[in-house]
Amino acid sequence: MKYSYKNITGVRVVTLLNGFPDSNDSRYLDLVTLSKARIANTHSSDITVDVYLERKNMATAEFDLGGDVLFEEFFTFYFIKSLVIPAGAAIDIFDGSPCVYERKSDLKIKLANSSETADVALAYNIDKNYNTGYSAGGNRQSSAASAPTGRQY
Repeated sequence: MKYSYKNITGVRVVTLLNGFPDSNDSRYLDLVTLSKARIANTHSSDITVDVYLERKNMATAEFDLGGDVLFEEFFTFYFIKSLVIPAGAAIDIFDGSPCVYERKSDLKIKLANSSETADVALAYNIDKNYNTGYSAGGNRQSSAASAPTGRQY
């Protein structure tokens, strides 16, 4: 079990666990198991929190001739959105009901107001997804290469 602790302040988005959007990266399909995410309100009044997974849609990305990004689209999956946590209170997410996802997404948190503060503690595991093969260079091998070409009954 790994643990991560973050102090969150203001409205900027904070990445709690980095994902790997490059499908050629051997970590792309690793499995993350979130056992607990505790969010404690350290502000003097209520705070509003979003916790979500975010992944780039590489199929729709557009680049200029220099390789700089012109357009990016993201897929977002919210675990909690606009949850109000009272002053001095905390909430445990995934406690007793772990969440498993592929590591191609980032786990992010965001507070609603610039003066809000919170502490976040994560308990998680990262496991290699052995259902996908990788070549010696780290590139993902296609399962189609080993699939039969003729009909099988």
